[in-house]
Amino acid sequence: MFGLRKGQGWAPRLLVAGWILTALAPMMIIAAIAGAISELNFLRTASKAQGTVVELVEHNGDHGSSYAPIYVFYDAAGQEQKVYSRCSSYPPAYQVGDKISVLYDPRSPREAQIERFFDTWGWMTIGGGIGLLYAVIGPVLLFFAGRMKLRATSSTSGRVTGLIANSDEPSR
Repeated sequence: MFGLRKGQGWAPRLLVAGWILTALAPMMIIAAIAGAISELNFLRTASKAQGTVVELVEHNGDHGSSYAPIYVFYDAAGQEQKVYSRCSSYPPAYQVGDKISVLYDPRSPREAQIERFFDTWGWMTIGGGIGLLYAVIGPVLLFFAGRMKLRATSSTSGRVTGLIANSDEPSR
């Protein structure tokens, strides 16, 4: 794995994983913040309407099926809008005939979403949360990779370091 020679231990693997997670963390956090800003702008100008779930579309994936609602609502001009939800779930969050609250862009009514936490903030919460987790785990992996490498270097060089003494004499 990672093209390492036998006997190199875990330090190089931890170093690579640490750098990857540390690099991904700010990108994920920035993407989540950008998405949140965009969503806040949408919410500031969105209109609200009552909608009805008219169909459930099944998605078959590697981990089973999920269901996305298709719903209709009437915009401020009285025009019926039919929207396919971006969010799917198992079990289905809605049944055909369920009444829902819809937020939509008055200039582009097909840009609509169900007024529900996950539909509004879901991917930003997950992406930002994973980014924060990577921001903690990445530097921790780098720290431990550095310690492991320092120990390996100290034990093979026979020198006394601040962390490890490779000698029979007690360190002072």
